[in-house]
Amino acid sequence: FCSCSSNGFETVDLHEPNPYVSKFYSYEPTINNAIKHATHVAIVELADIEPYGGSSNNSIFTFSVKSVLAGGILPETIKIIRPITFYKSDETYLLFLYGISSTLWPFDLFVPFDLFTFRITDGENIDCLQAIDNVQTNTTRSFVEPFKDAENNKFSVLKPYITARSKSTIKLKYASSNLNLDYLINQSDLIMEIIPTRIAPVENNAFIADVWYEVVNCYKGTPSGNWMMLPNTVEINCNYVVFLDEVEPCSYVLESRGSFFRQGSIEYDEFFSTWKNR
Repeated sequence: FCSCSSNGFETVDLHEPNPYVSKFYSYEPTINNAIKHATHVAIVELADIEPYGGSSNNSIFTFSVKSVLAGGILPETIKIIRPITFYKSDETYLLFLYGISSTLWPFDLFVPFDLFTFRITDGENIDCLQAIDNVQTNTTRSFVEPFKDAENNKFSVLKPYITARSKSTIKLKYASSNLNLDYLINQSDLIMEIIPTRIAPVENNAFIADVWYEVVNCYKGTPSGNWMMLPNTVEINCNYVVFLDEVEPCSYVLESRGSFFRQGSIEYDEFFSTWKNR
């Protein structure tokens, strides 16, 4: 548990509600620090739940964004991966979020600071999730008012404190989804045609695979190695043209989401037609 102070917003002893994560934090868990280590602080409501194949304990929660108190503009909906019983459809949350945007994932992922999973009821009253329904840990869903000063457990009091510090959040750099061929050809550091020879799932990740491959041809840049991570939709012994960004020396990721075109696709044929006419 943790009891911390942030300019008067001193918390009671709060318990980590997620039974599957470490109880150790990389910073002192105060409201001020939670804002500084977030890309966004937002009010959200649950819109949809999908299964997540990476772990039987988790689901993909899609939230409607009602308002952003700190950080840049958010899309209308965001996705969070958490244990199946973590969120409920009839609850409104104030969450401190850290956005992760990768071309390897089919969507942007937002990671909440679980210790401050605040629920807002009647548009004003704040309480904090302390435990979820979990047979393994023998816990049931529970909440507590998070702040020692009862007046601070009001949204109308906490909101201006957060918005006054809205510029202290981390800026999220969004991954590209641009699949325009001219863009990909100009922006990519490495363009090559490959044949995956072995594919292995990445542990605890339902969307990414380790891929070993042979290089058929290289059109831009210099190939290095025979392994990379790619979305798990790639298939063995199929030809792909891949457009890659060199994020570190000899370390590559997709230039844009979906910038790998399988032989037989319209995009694959368009690339070779465009390349020949350059």
